[in-house]
Amino acid sequence: PYAYAIGVSDEEGDSLTITVESTLPAWLTFTPTDNGTPTASALLTGTPNDADLPGSPVSVTLRVDDGNEDTDQIFSITICLLYTSD
Repeated sequence: PYAYAIGVSDEEGDSLTITVESTLPAWLTFTPTDNGTPTASALLTGTPNDADLPGSPVSVTLRVDDGNEDTDQIFSITICLLYTSD
């Protein structure tokens, strides 16, 4: 399972909106939880299935906008299979 919690705040008290600006794979879900407040948050969660392994890196772009300016966070998620021995 993959989980990433996003939390942002605005010093001037402007309402913030967090959005995804990239195409997410079917297994990954974006859930904004406090958009429209000065302390917005969201979650990226999901579990890739066998068809996603091994996978190319998934590029994710998150954007935070306060109505005047916006900023992006860009990162990659790489799906890999881990082997364990008994």
